[in-house]
Amino acid sequence: MTGASTRDSILDAAERLIARDGVQHLTIARVAEEAAVSKGGLFYHFPSKEALVQAMVQRMVEGWQRALDAQMAQDPEPFGRLTRAYARLILLRLEQQTGSTGALVGALIAGLAFDPRLLDPLHTQLQAWQTQSEAELDPATAAVVRLATHALWTNELLLTNAISPELLRQIIARLVALTYPPEG
Repeated sequence: MTGASTRDSILDAAERLIARDGVQHLTIARVAEEAAVSKGGLFYHFPSKEALVQAMVQRMVEGWQRALDAQMAQDPEPFGRLTRAYARLILLRLEQQTGSTGALVGALIAGLAFDPRLLDPLHTQLQAWQTQSEAELDPATAAVVRLATHALWTNELLLTNAISPELLRQIIARLVALTYPPEG
């Protein structure tokens, strides 16, 4: 295995472990076992548990950016493009409810549990997206869409299926409609 693929295998293993067993089982020994590497091999790539959690958060942020870029590439209207992509991406994530959702939540919880500073890459990226949204739209509309999408995501995490899929699609459609240029 190359260094990059070993690193990714370790991150995959940590995410699987959190998704399957919970963040309380995120230990160096368990991650090494799950990844089929020695503890020394794990420490070669991640010198501490905190470094591992921060790498999980960073990888999550990079994945969101790639997904946003893909959404934006499909949207011919530049006005509000990022904000629409963000809202649509939240809808896709909630509809798909893949195993990566559990890993993502696990990474966030792990970051908060061990050291809130480990979430700095997420905070930095969220601020960059908000700044870009505010450049595309008026700041109030950008904030409304961002805050509403975050609330929908949090609601789904805490109150699974509290909002029907149809109502969720209607809410996202209304949020997306806010992001188009004003008529007239």
